[in-house]
Amino acid sequence: MQIFDVRSSDPTLQKLTLKEIEHTLGKPADTKLNGNDTIYIYMANEAFQLKFIIPKSTGKVDHISVFSPKDSVNSMAE
Repeated sequence: MQIFDVRSSDPTLQKLTLKEIEHTLGKPADTKLNGNDTIYIYMANEAFQLKFIIPKSTGKVDHISVFSPKDSVNSMAE
């Protein structure tokens, strides 16, 4: 078993806005839409992404995700 996605919805994170995130980390490398959520993707390094999931309804972080795209591939399906 491989862990490829670790999430946190700590109440401290849920106070953050995109403006505050961009002030600290700059502009995201990529942005995706998932329903009413916008996912702002930052590259932590070559292996991991740091994702901030912000619902349109609140404008504040719902949760964050540390994600490994490479490890998320199901090698058993190949």
